[in-house]
Amino acid sequence: MKLFSTALLLFFFSCAYCQKTQNSIEDANIRVKNKFNKIYSLGSARELQKAFGNTKIAKETDEVLGGYAYSYKYKGFETYFNGHNWEASTITSSDYTILLNDNAYKVGEQISRFKRHFSISYKNRQKRSQNDNGLWISIIHKKQFTDAYIFVAYNDNGNITEITIANDNS
Repeated sequence: MKLFSTALLLFFFSCAYCQKTQNSIEDANIRVKNKFNKIYSLGSARELQKAFGNTKIAKETDEVLGGYAYSYKYKGFETYFNGHNWEASTITSSDYTILLNDNAYKVGEQISRFKRHFSISYKNRQKRSQNDNGLWISIIHKKQFTDAYIFVAYNDNGNITEITIANDNS
């Protein structure tokens, strides 16, 4: 019985450890909240406008994916669609919050906030050039890795400057 208790304790400890040292997130656990507490879950353009209201829409030819691309531009938040398919969102203002597993992160906060829930990503963050630092989090869908990611840019003072959620269509 003592061996079983020890094994059970080790199992729960390892599960807790794995949750705190992840470098990926399930796509269903990513949302964006605006300053009015309206939430967008990276769905359709209709869902975006339902959450954040109507905005200026730019239409252009998508040379990479083909067809037309549509950019929905809000002050401090932009979302890009290829046709009707969501492709990317970028947050550049503290008026918007990214919720990752219900943990909130904002532009202007310290990058060290990611250390607790995404410690592998935090440990592997990189400096690419002067004032171009980044932390990468992989996005999974139904427990399968995808080509999507979250990129958190931060300055040399450790302040988050931009958060991008995107598919990698390269």
